[in-house]
Amino acid sequence: MSITQNVAAKFAVAIIAVAMLFSVVAPAKAQNVSSMSLDELIALVAELQAQLTNTSSSSSDVCPYTWTRSLNMGDTGSDVKMLQMFLNSMSETQVAATGVGSAGSETEYYGPATGAAVANFQMKYRAEILSPLGLVNPTTYFGNSTRAQANALCATASDDSSDDSSDSSDDSSFSGSDEGQLTTFAEEAPEGTEVDEGETMGVLNASFEADDADQKITRIDVDFQAADSTESDKPWDYFSEVAILINGDEVASSDADSSSDWDKEDATPDNYSMRFSGLSVVIEDGDEASVEIVVTARENVDGSDEGQSWEAAIPVNGIRAVSPNGLSETYPTTELNEDFTVAGSDTGTLAWSRNADTPDAMAISLDDTVDTNDVLLAIYDLEADNQDILVEDVLIEVTAVTTGTADQISDFVQTFHLYADGELVGSESGDTTADLTNRDITFSNVDITIDDGDTVEFEIRADFQPLDGTILKDADTFVVSMDASDTVAEMASGGDDGDSVTATGDITGETHAIFADAPEITLVSSTITKTVACDGACASGSAERAEAVFEYTVKAVDSDIYLPDELVEDADETDSTYGSGSTFFLDEHGGTEPTASAINTTTGADTSTNGWVVRKGQTKTFKAYVTITAGADGYQSVGMSSIEWSLTDVAGGNAATEDYTYSMQPDWESPSIYLEYTA
Repeated sequence: MSITQNVAAKFAVAIIAVAMLFSVVAPAKAQNVSSMSLDELIALVAELQAQLTNTSSSSSDVCPYTWTRSLNMGDTGSDVKMLQMFLNSMSETQVAATGVGSAGSETEYYGPATGAAVANFQMKYRAEILSPLGLVNPTTYFGNSTRAQANALCATASDDSSDDSSDSSDDSSFSGSDEGQLTTFAEEAPEGTEVDEGETMGVLNASFEADDADQKITRIDVDFQAADSTESDKPWDYFSEVAILINGDEVASSDADSSSDWDKEDATPDNYSMRFSGLSVVIEDGDEASVEIVVTARENVDGSDEGQSWEAAIPVNGIRAVSPNGLSETYPTTELNEDFTVAGSDTGTLAWSRNADTPDAMAISLDDTVDTNDVLLAIYDLEADNQDILVEDVLIEVTAVTTGTADQISDFVQTFHLYADGELVGSESGDTTADLTNRDITFSNVDITIDDGDTVEFEIRADFQPLDGTILKDADTFVVSMDASDTVAEMASGGDDGDSVTATGDITGETHAIFADAPEITLVSSTITKTVACDGACASGSAERAEAVFEYTVKAVDSDIYLPDELVEDADETDSTYGSGSTFFLDEHGGTEPTASAINTTTGADTSTNGWVVRKGQTKTFKAYVTITAGADGYQSVGMSSIEWSLTDVAGGNAATEDYTYSMQPDWESPSIYLEYTA
C-alpha cells in the first residue's frame, strides 16, 4: 500500500471512529470534522475516548447492592448516590450527561433529574414494574416495585440485561444444561390464624417440589387483602414487618408499617403487595420445600380495627425460579392463600384489694387539744392486668359515727393524704357537707401509670381534729372504704389506648374508734395445751382438760391506763355487749360447750385497787389464762373478745371503762383442740 493510500485509510478510520464516539458522547461544543487534518481527527478521537472513560459508569461500580427503603423527591443519603450511580450505568436511564448528577459526579440528593431517571427506569422495565400495578405512565417515585427490580438487577453484580432474566443468578456453581420446574404446590396448615398485637406468626404456609433439575428461587410476591372495608383495610395499620421463610429459614423481610412499603392495586377492599427480589435459594432436584409468609403485628392496633380478617396470598406467577440452563419460569398457576385475623389487644383491667398490712380495726389515740397528724387508716392495692393503665383519680368513701355534735367529715379529719408506693400523690380536705355517711373524698390528677401485671400500694392517712369531748367524743368511729367503680382510669397501651377502664374490687374498710389517750394493745401469742389427757380411753366420769393462754402488751401512750382484773365469759361474742371486765369466749365448733374458768395476770404492771395500772410511756405484758373441761367428745377453742381499760381506777363494768375490741376476732382465738369425755 502506498503512503497516500495508507493516510487515506487512516483518515477514513478516524472519521468512522469520530462518528461512533459522537453517538455515545457529545463533545463540549460542535466541531466540523470535515475540515480537520488527520492529526486533528486522531486527537479528537483520543479526547472523545477520554470523555467516554470519564463519564460512563458500570453496574459493577455499584452492585452488588441492596436498597432497603423507598426514595422520593427531597430525600438524601448514601443510598441516593448509589441509585444515581446505578441509573448512570445504563445509557437510557442516566441522571445527567454532564455536570452534577452525571457519572462520576453523583450526589446524595434526590432531585428532579434523579426522579426523571427513575421514570425512565420504570419504562425500561415496564412489564416488571408498571404493568403488575395496572399502571401505564411512570412516576418519579422509587417505590417497592421499582426498588425490587433494581435490587434484582443489582443482586447479580455485573448482569446488565434488561429483561426479566435478571431474576436469575450468575452463580457459577448453579449452571449447566439441565432444565426443570417447580411442581406440586399445596397449601399447608399455617402456624396460626389469629395474630395478637406485637406477635410474630406465620400466616401462610405452602409446600412444593423441584422436579427434573435444581431450581433457584429468585423472587417471591405476596399479596394482602382485608376482608372488611368498614374497618381499616390498610396493612400498615396492622403490620410492622413481613418476612419470607423457605424451609424455616428467613430469606427476606421488609418493613410494613408505612404506606411506602406497599404497592396498591385498586379493589374492594384494595389489594396490597410486596415483591421480594434478589433471592438466591436453591431447591435441589427431587426435594420438597416450604415457603411461609410471616407477619409481625403492630404493638398498637387501633381498637376499632381489632378483629379485622386478612387474606395473605402468593399470587399466580408470584414465584420466579431459574433452571441451571438459565430458563426462568414463574409459579404457581393457582393462587395460594390463607385467611387470618389480627386480634388486637386484650382489654386492660384494674382491681382493688386489701393489702395484708392494712391496719385492723383499732383504737386511735387522739390529742384533746391539737391535731393528731398522719394516722394510717388503710392500705389498699391496685393491680393492672392485660395492659398498662393510667390512674387519673382515686376516690374513697368515708363514714363516721359520733355521740358528739360533729355533723360533717371535716369535724373528724382536717386533711386526707394518699400515698402511692410511699410517695405522696394527693391531699384533700375533709368533706364539709352536713352528712357523715358515705362521703366521697376524691384525689384528683393522681396520674400514675401502672404497668401490665404490676401492683401499686396505696396508703390512706389522715390528720385528725382534736378530740375535744364535745364535737368528737371517745368511742366515735370512722371507716374508710373503696368503691372501686369510682376510680377514674384509662388504658395506656394497646389498641384501645385512651379507652376508660372500670376498676373492680369494692372494699369495706375497718371500723376504727377514736379515744383521748387510748392505749395500744397488741396480741403477742395465743396457745392451747391439753393439761389432763385420757390417752384415748377416759374412765367413766372423766374428762380431758386444756388451758388456753393469751399473751398481750398494753402501752400507755399519753396517760396512765388502768385495767380491771376481772376476766369473764362473753356468752355471745357476735354482739357488741361485753361483761364486767375483760372477756373471753368459747367455741365448741358445733359440739357441746365445755365448762371454763379464767384469770388475768401480769408480772410487770403496778397493782391498783381494782387491778393494775400501766404508767404513761410504759409498755407492760399481761396473760389471760382460760381452763376448759370437756362435756363431750369434740373440738374446742378459746378466744378473747375484749380488754377493758379506763383512765381512772374503777372496777370492771363501770361506766368510766372502755372495751378494747379492735381486730380481736378472729385474731385473738386459739387453735382448736380435740377433748374426750366419758359420762
